[in-house]
Amino acid sequence: MKKYRPLIILVFFPAWFFYSWKIEPNTLHIRNIPLSAPKIKKDCCLVLMADLHIPLSAAVEKSLQWQLGRIKPDIILIAGDFTSYRASAASAFLLLKKMSAYSKIFMVRGNTDLCCNQRQCLYCTYRYPQDRLDQLPATILMNQTKYLPEFNIALFGEDDPVTQNDNPGLIDSAQASRFNICLLHSNYKLVKRPVGNLDLICSGHSHGGQIFFLKPLASFFDRAVDRRFLAGLYAYQGKPMIVTSGIGMSFLPLRCGVAPEIVAVRLKRK
Repeated sequence: MKKYRPLIILVFFPAWFFYSWKIEPNTLHIRNIPLSAPKIKKDCCLVLMADLHIPLSAAVEKSLQWQLGRIKPDIILIAGDFTSYRASAASAFLLLKKMSAYSKIFMVRGNTDLCCNQRQCLYCTYRYPQDRLDQLPATILMNQTKYLPEFNIALFGEDDPVTQNDNPGLIDSAQASRFNICLLHSNYKLVKRPVGNLDLICSGHSHGGQIFFLKPLASFFDRAVDRRFLAGLYAYQGKPMIVTSGIGMSFLPLRCGVAPEIVAVRLKRK
């Protein structure tokens, strides 16, 4: 067996690298989460996504649009890091326009959204004229609340906590009679304070660890990641909290054991 060890290593590592570079990152998964929501007026389907870090590969973008058409969401939520350092504003507008054909889009900013190329920044009002920002086929919530009366849902969009643009007091105005959703990029600050009348927390940023054997080191590499909540459905102070592993990649262009995903949250009134 020892004499074959170099050959095994020679074959395994290139195969693992190719899989992590070209196969898994281009395989979009759907995580389905049903939740009871007696406060809403009628059943509602939310699609949560984060960390797209566009531009997406052609395969992922095609799969994303196909899945949105199949799920038929009532609301699309984007929990930050839609753009990347390589993205142009034109490509961001185009993808949002395609996605808006399936549903309303509400989004918050993430750290790479705020650190992208200054001349092409999609989000920053001080870099883009406000009228151009208003033309986006999506609603960007920058420490703002949006009430959706048709569902009795209140969205609390907290600006990026990683770059210290958040407003921790935003959720204090949540009314107990409404179904209150907090949408934010990273939950690492939120899980250190009371969540009050929130009924659902949606976030991303962690990439689920991105490579399975690096999960225990997630908080070491990024202080804004709480490795207790890397990806999935959790209960925090008795409230459901969803952390998505996202779609794109950060730091390394690899994914292994943590497939890109979107989350279909099906809220049931009864």
